[in-house]
Amino acid sequence: ETHADNPSVMFDAFNEPYSRYDATDRLVFDLTWECWRDGGCAAPAEDDRTATTGRTTYAAQGMRAVVDAIRAAGAEQPVLLGGLDYANDLSRWAEFAPDDDQLVAAFHAYDFKECADRGCWDDVLAPLARTVPVLTSELGATDPLDGWVEGYLDWADQHDVGALFWVWADHAGDPMSLGRGLSGEPTAWGRLARSWMRAS
Repeated sequence: ETHADNPSVMFDAFNEPYSRYDATDRLVFDLTWECWRDGGCAAPAEDDRTATTGRTTYAAQGMRAVVDAIRAAGAEQPVLLGGLDYANDLSRWAEFAPDDDQLVAAFHAYDFKECADRGCWDDVLAPLARTVPVLTSELGATDPLDGWVEGYLDWADQHDVGALFWVWADHAGDPMSLGRGLSGEPTAWGRLARSWMRAS
């Protein structure tokens, strides 16, 4: 309700839905598109930085219920919905998205994820971007200066896909930190991001 009347606010309903594996890489929770939309599946209670056996669970909320709660609070702004695999998989987003005319497909683009090449972007993102807004709500790379990010941004510009950069924080030693210190002095990655935003 706090931001329901603020047109500058968009809601990111659930940042990075994902399946879970145990310490031996055995799948203990397979997040399906049905659960993504409808909820009710038994998700591991531990976060993804904690080893899990999948024995302690909770009933996951689905995107439909989250969007309904946002609308019930009086908010009419766009709602970002990230897909599966930490928002990197939008392959069935259009099929399972809740019925709402202010949804944005949120994509997390990293060079180490499955959908990290032009073939996937052409096959999955481009058709989706012709039907709903697509926003790259996280963009980064193992080495954000090696050309992969610029290649993605060139592709995104050609398909009217927006981009936000990871990460607006000073993480010591993290090549994806956009700035350093309290002054926010831009890193080389930060300067690249700023240059793209100024040109867009």
